[in-house]
Amino acid sequence: MKDPGSVEFRNVRESVYQGDPYVCGEVNAKNGFGAYVGYKRFVSDKFGYDIHIDTPDDKLFNPKWNTFCGDN
Repeated sequence: MKDPGSVEFRNVRESVYQGDPYVCGEVNAKNGFGAYVGYKRFVSDKFGYDIHIDTPDDKLFNPKWNTFCGDN
């Protein structure tokens, strides 16, 4: 994140898949020009080590969202 202090979350929920917790929701933050980019879906493992955001370059996002968060 370009400006960590600008990060906003919404619709955050915990999801459990095969006994392991995941965090699903939407995130918004400012870009390099200082404007908010708009909310994007995200999915993260319980430690925050494996985070995927719904962007064109993240090819793993959709499979992970569908598996861990459902298609909501």
